[in-house]
Amino acid sequence: MFITPIQAQLTRASRTTLLFLASIVGLLLAATSANVAGLLMSRLLVREHELRVRAALGAAARRLIQQLLTEAALLVGLSATLALALVMVSLRVFAAVVPAFAPDVDLTSMDARLFVIALGVALLTAGVFAVGPAIVVSRRSCVGIAQVGGGHRRSLGWFGRGLVVSQVWIALVLLTATTASLATVVGLMRRDVGFHNDRAFVFEVTLPATRYGSAAAVTDLLDRLEARLRAVPGVVRVGATNHVPGSSAMTVGAGLSITEHHDSRGPTAPPTYALALTATPDYFRTMGIQLVAGRSFESTDRRGTTPVVILSDTAARVLASNPASLLGQHIPLGSLSTSGGTDAEIVGIVRGVRLHDDGGEAPRQLYWPVSQAEVTGSLGVAVEADGHMDDAIAGVRQAMREIDGDLAMYHVDQVADLKARALATERLTVAIAGIFAAIALVLCACGSYGVLAQHVAQRTREIGVRMALGADRRRVRWMVVRTGLSLALVGLTAGGLTVGLTFRAAAGFVPLLGRPSPILMAADACVLVTVTCLAAWIPARRASSIDPAEALRAD
Repeated sequence: MFITPIQAQLTRASRTTLLFLASIVGLLLAATSANVAGLLMSRLLVREHELRVRAALGAAARRLIQQLLTEAALLVGLSATLALALVMVSLRVFAAVVPAFAPDVDLTSMDARLFVIALGVALLTAGVFAVGPAIVVSRRSCVGIAQVGGGHRRSLGWFGRGLVVSQVWIALVLLTATTASLATVVGLMRRDVGFHNDRAFVFEVTLPATRYGSAAAVTDLLDRLEARLRAVPGVVRVGATNHVPGSSAMTVGAGLSITEHHDSRGPTAPPTYALALTATPDYFRTMGIQLVAGRSFESTDRRGTTPVVILSDTAARVLASNPASLLGQHIPLGSLSTSGGTDAEIVGIVRGVRLHDDGGEAPRQLYWPVSQAEVTGSLGVAVEADGHMDDAIAGVRQAMREIDGDLAMYHVDQVADLKARALATERLTVAIAGIFAAIALVLCACGSYGVLAQHVAQRTREIGVRMALGADRRRVRWMVVRTGLSLALVGLTAGGLTVGLTFRAAAGFVPLLGRPSPILMAADACVLVTVTCLAAWIPARRASSIDPAEALRAD
């Protein structure tokens, strides 16, 4: 017996995805914090002389801290207003785009509590990096006010370089996580979900126990239902089962063992189970489920004849390395059999079907004919249409009312939507991760540009001297670009060393995050190097355009 808390059961399928996205958001927050720190520190360099003058004229540290906090609060307030507007626009865009590949995702509203939490984190981040510079300045002596440079600039320069390295580091992790998960999802999209007839649709009906409480009544209903639905214009084929893909109907387990070897397993051997499903003769063809070996069910497979079953290839591989060798052998059904016998002959092997969006592979399945089974509770029907899908669905609804007005159709889905829904979580996760990775690239570019622009401003006199002595403008540009490139390489080295450890630790609880390939990591590194070099090019051009006379006169 297994006891699972209901909260854990409800969040089982989404827990790893949310953990993956939460990790990406945390990394993005770290990159944003580094960017904010770099910008505020660069702004401090510009205002350092002003703040020292204020301190020399008697301004208390508390007043300086209050001033910087007020400025930071105004910046955060304006940013939060713009962010709220951006969120509203993004939700509308996502609401229009996401249903195309994630039909069950609702993005029409925003939780205000989440925005309040995000605003609080933003205020805290800006406050921390606003108070820090104020404390540093307030504790400095007012001696040498006119000389603002020196070691302080050098220390802040190293701090800025560290911020660039950290942003490249974080951006590499985010890019690698996105590309690795994208490669995983591409592989999942190529994976066989087991059913492939995009011209079909499925629906479910609930069978009232008062009229359909016996196997004979259900068999009679299916005969009438299939005959009537085939007469609907545009309908090509009809099949039925007790559990269509994506259904919420309950299923039971059937033991998997060959009759000849049933006793040799021993009483202590752990049993192997498969989902016990039923099907009509045309169900597999209607759904596009491939017949691997043997035959499908036939109209002669009814109660009173030899019980037969069809196994999925995932179930057959448990019993034999060659699934086709199981044809003609018998499998014990036990209490599942209603045909007077306890063994059933294996007559076919079909492709395993991924029934739910649970991130797993196709489960083991065992089918036997509806006419030999006890189907009660609910029924799933698959219909293949040759014409317009909406017209066929409307015709089937009318036919169902004629058969029995109490049999209401629900969970009407096209097979194409079922296939899209089977990978909806993975595809949406990669889309969000890709957006976050793009934001990380923008932050990396902004941070690199800000630090390198400040680096050029600090070295204005040096660059002017170099150019006055005949330095080539190309060499000046390369000097600045080389600084950005060296910082990017340090960040890539640190990121490359930690990516392997991070992915190895995350592989155990985030299955979506596949192991990154060296080719993808190299491509991500090239992207980051290109972004950093482009961000360094603008300050480099500015450095090469400095007038030596103006630079020397300004000092």
